[in-house]
Amino acid sequence: MPISGASANFCCFGAEPSSGGNDVGIAGNPSVQPGPIAYARGMSNATPNTPALDLDAIEQEIINVETALERLASGTYFVDEITGSALADDVLAANPTARHA
Repeated sequence: MPISGASANFCCFGAEPSSGGNDVGIAGNPSVQPGPIAYARGMSNATPNTPALDLDAIEQEIINVETALERLASGTYFVDEITGSALADDVLAANPTARHA
């Protein structure tokens, strides 16, 4: 239901505002730019804000997480794979998939 007496120009996904009113942009912030969803939907004035995904790095990270989960299940998560000594808490806090110090 429209609000009577309200005068605002809601401008979403980088669209040009019509004359008059306030350009409140996305979520009330005119500096917010459209993301990849708007770009994928074919909006001509939208540009992607994110760099290309590095699928190889993502795949490697998934492998590292799976390995860490296997090590946790087997009881070797907290053990350095090279030296056999305990991994320091700060090492695992900085990199939860670490396999050696």
